[in-house]
Amino acid sequence: MKRFIMAGFKRFFSLVFCFLMMLSSNGVSEMNADYGKCTPSEAESHVYVELPDQALEAAREASQIITVEFVPKTGRGLLSFYQKTEEGRWFLQIDSARAAMGKAGIGKTKEGDKKTPEGTYNLTQPFGILDDPGTMLEGYVKVTEDHYWCCNPRSAYYNQLVDASEKKDFKPIRGMDEKLINVSAYQYAIFIDYNAECTPKLGSAIFLHCKAAKSTTSGCIAIDFELMEFLLKTLKPGAKIVIY
Repeated sequence: MKRFIMAGFKRFFSLVFCFLMMLSSNGVSEMNADYGKCTPSEAESHVYVELPDQALEAAREASQIITVEFVPKTGRGLLSFYQKTEEGRWFLQIDSARAAMGKAGIGKTKEGDKKTPEGTYNLTQPFGILDDPGTMLEGYVKVTEDHYWCCNPRSAYYNQLVDASEKKDFKPIRGMDEKLINVSAYQYAIFIDYNAECTPKLGSAIFLHCKAAKSTTSGCIAIDFELMEFLLKTLKPGAKIVIY
């Protein structure tokens, strides 16, 4: 009888242990699934921090810095957003939000290499399929059927936003020049000024934009719509992005 009772207890505790392990496993899975997600409403706006070393040079000029840390072999990165107070202290407003990056990693050197450029860049030309959400960045363009980003290295408009209704000498090449209104991820976008000198074949059309269905990009950085909208409304002229 005692042996039967002891066996019953062992079986009971074994089942309880397995059940707890299942809960623990599910908890870990859920935590990992949520890791890196951060919406503006959840962002901690007054967590004072030290900037990562890669952003220290940008901090000499900028009061707003986006960092994007590439996660090797994934085509993804973690985006954080820092702002500087009037007292010169930095606070972390967005922490490690997931971002899609170049399929071939980082370190862009040429057109079509599917890499995201590495380094520090300005965030300049804002545009989008949607109306201006109220950005403080200069020159928001709501794109139409006439707006292209020129990716033809032989064109005088290489790596520039072109309004074909105004530039009569611009002849878009299908499959090369991007017709912006046809790209759903460009609901909102900001030009990362990689190759701002428009050097032929060095690379073009590198944007921070909304996520599409793909988990990687051809070199841009893609983030959730809500975060993209928040950044457009929050960023000011002079903001920097640091990619590493």
